Amino acid sequence: MRVMMPRPASSTPEAESIGSRYVAGVIPAPVRALKLCALEDGSVACAVVAKVAPDGSMLNSAPVSKSLSTARIYDGWEMQEPDKYSIWHSRLVKDLYGRWKLAGPFQNALRGTNLEAPDSSTYDFGDAGAAYDLGPRGIAFLAPSRQGPPASGNRISSCSDVYFLPIDPFVVEEDPMPGLGISGNVPPSRRPQPVKITTLEHAQEGRCSNLRFSPDGAMLAFLKVPAAACNPETRLFIAHADAPPSATLSSDHPYPSSLSAFDVLCNWDLRPSRFEYHPSGRSIVVMASDSGCVELHRLALEGHAPVAPTLPFRPSVGSVHGFHVVSKGAAAAAAATTTTTTTPATAGQQLLLVSSSSLTDGGGVFQLVGYDNIGALDHDGFESAALAAGPDRRGGVRFDLSRARQVSEMYFEGGGDYCVRAFVVRPSNFDADKRYPLVLLLHGDLPAGASNDMWHLSWNPAVLAEQGYVVVLPDIAGSLGFGVDFATETFGEWGGRSYNDLANCMEYLKDIPYIDMDRAAIAGAGSGGYMVNWMLGQPLARKFKAAVCQNGIFDTGIMQLQLQQQQQDLADDASELGARAPPTLIIHGERDRRVPVTEALAAFRTLQVMGVPSRLLTFPDENQWVQRPENALEWHHVLFDWLKRHIGPGLDAPAVPDAVGASHRY
Repeated sequence: MRVMMPRPASSTPEAESIGSRYVAGVIPAPVRALKLCALEDGSVACAVVAKVAPDGSMLNSAPVSKSLSTARIYDGWEMQEPDKYSIWHSRLVKDLYGRWKLAGPFQNALRGTNLEAPDSSTYDFGDAGAAYDLGPRGIAFLAPSRQGPPASGNRISSCSDVYFLPIDPFVVEEDPMPGLGISGNVPPSRRPQPVKITTLEHAQEGRCSNLRFSPDGAMLAFLKVPAAACNPETRLFIAHADAPPSATLSSDHPYPSSLSAFDVLCNWDLRPSRFEYHPSGRSIVVMASDSGCVELHRLALEGHAPVAPTLPFRPSVGSVHGFHVVSKGAAAAAAATTTTTTTPATAGQQLLLVSSSSLTDGGGVFQLVGYDNIGALDHDGFESAALAAGPDRRGGVRFDLSRARQVSEMYFEGGGDYCVRAFVVRPSNFDADKRYPLVLLLHGDLPAGASNDMWHLSWNPAVLAEQGYVVVLPDIAGSLGFGVDFATETFGEWGGRSYNDLANCMEYLKDIPYIDMDRAAIAGAGSGGYMVNWMLGQPLARKFKAAVCQNGIFDTGIMQLQLQQQQQDLADDASELGARAPPTLIIHGERDRRVPVTEALAAFRTLQVMGVPSRLLTFPDENQWVQRPENALEWHHVLFDWLKRHIGPGLDAPAVPDAVGASHRY
């Protein structure tokens, strides 16, 4: 990988140029998640994520096994031979001509620590850049929680811990092999050790995320979800990213051995999913889902007392998809290009660039929002500038999708003392005088998921609706964004109130004239897939002509032992599958490290033995979500073909290929 920099005015012909840029250095391996941080001496610290070889060096290609035997032996938790990754750091400095160059090779920040960051499963499944952050005093990162002796490397389920690696200053070791850009061994006396961040107020294990240094690098904030099944709250913690005043340090031990974090979020009924610091460091912008809409809140950091976030900012349509703090100069330039005359903020205000999407629009809608307007009492009067370039740039409009025509909400009585909200998505050519097959689509990640009004790359409701179906997305008990009590409704009875919510939903849908209840299918992934599996053995299964389960648990007893969770009160019941289950499509990614492919095999073989028409679709190179374009296309072909076979083609639906692409069929 080449590190490219803009060509300075004083550049010389010796600089290798590509357009207006030049090469500041070469990293001899594939890397991702580049991060930069300006240092006080005028240099720039830089960090990347790359694979690591067994000897701790940066890996450019997979090792070639010379053994004739293909046997594998495992003594630890991970049994899927994942690639190992590490965080690597270096510095950019200026030479005599004012050009930027790498000060030296990238060093393995975790050499000799028995830690892996980012976790390989996180790297494959999500954004590697979200698993670490770079500050002027060092690197913060997430690593899988360990139990037992340090040398054992045992991990605790999917829990993670936060570590801070002090690197002050960012000294770059001389390259022992010039030209390779790979660091050699740093003497142990010079190598600081990662410091674990402890959360005294919430000592139990949990899953951490969203590491962020404060703008001055003095503080480190992160989110944590306790692993205890009875606690769905996400807390926001902040720790000092340097030695606390009471720490006793010496020249032999210049770094603290531990750091403590404190909770800054009081009892809040919503669950934050992401946050960013304000440039002043005195407040934080928090993103959270509330009743199907992802919105922004502002949290003031005044003293050490926990405070509640302000009232939210919501986009005019859909949900917040992402946001970024922008400089005043960039904001002024962006505002100058808009077609509106509204001034987004006064000269002294900080601005946020907010992107949004909806169930029928994949993006292209951007707003410049005054930071102080988040939390204002009058949200109808907030000043912003819409930066959308035009309808042709917006994904949904290009395909004649319209949220106003296609999307509505409905509410029905749940299985307890509450109402359940559901989105209804109709085809773009919807005719209220016709009757359409139903697809009941269940979201995953209970109790951390919801059917939000935003664009989805996987299980896209608008794509399903365009096949001629009416798609209903219920936020059953356990869903996010309706309060902590609602999220805990499923604990101890995963097939209890959630199942009753689905039964009530089907009763409610019977009274909608344009839905053909005789041609209904149910589908879900993750925990939604588990709910499909659970429903297959229940009386409600008779109301569906087809079912689709992706990466769903089939046997909760075995999974709870593997994940070290308490046994639930309600167990699985597969004895009635043969009499009740509709034709079922089972989909699974074999690289899923949370729900192993054996769950799909168990479900599929049980259906086969009981004579239920069923099909198994697996992807050996995918995890819980199908991400490769060719695989995603095949996924859609198989899904649409299955629905077409068992609930019929939707009204005025496009043709679905009868042949199943390039799949290996058995």
